[in-house]
Amino acid sequence: MPAPKPQDLNVRHDTLDDRDARDAGESAFVPSTELTVRVPVSLYGHEYAKKVWRRLIEIYQDLDAKIVSKLDEDMLVDYCLVMEELIGLDRLRDLSMVVLEKLRARADEIADPDSLYKIIKETNTLLREIKSVDARSDRKRTLLHKLRQSLYLTPRSRAGVNPEAKAPEDDDPMSELLDM
Repeated sequence: MPAPKPQDLNVRHDTLDDRDARDAGESAFVPSTELTVRVPVSLYGHEYAKKVWRRLIEIYQDLDAKIVSKLDEDMLVDYCLVMEELIGLDRLRDLSMVVLEKLRARADEIADPDSLYKIIKETNTLLREIKSVDARSDRKRTLLHKLRQSLYLTPRSRAGVNPEAKAPEDDDPMSELLDM
């Protein structure tokens, strides 16, 4: 049985007592500290991950609803680090493909069987490495997709979500006078 949804995402018609009980239970797990654009210490030294962090937090702060909280910080950090690792794997694959093309060009010029054998052996080793990098990239992409779903970054994960909206900020002096 899947984990129960938060009350804000629940669309069924519960009784008032059921809703109040769920709200009371869930409110105990709402941290008072907000996520900020300030990058966590664990991302220092990871420039791309820092950019991803800032971009995500700005997106979350632009929303009217509160989707993530301080409790989700570690998952967001993991997401940012995996994004950076995937970029590194993609760069490694691109460099390997450049080397592979150079090996192919050298193989066309060589007539000596021993030298040609060495190039073929290097080519096969490089192809195995490229295949290994592709497999690691696929696993990273799968992990990123799962993290995106948990962080409401996919259309499907946001479908039907109706989280509690943020309270409007009352900076209007007229509304203060009317409330008196």
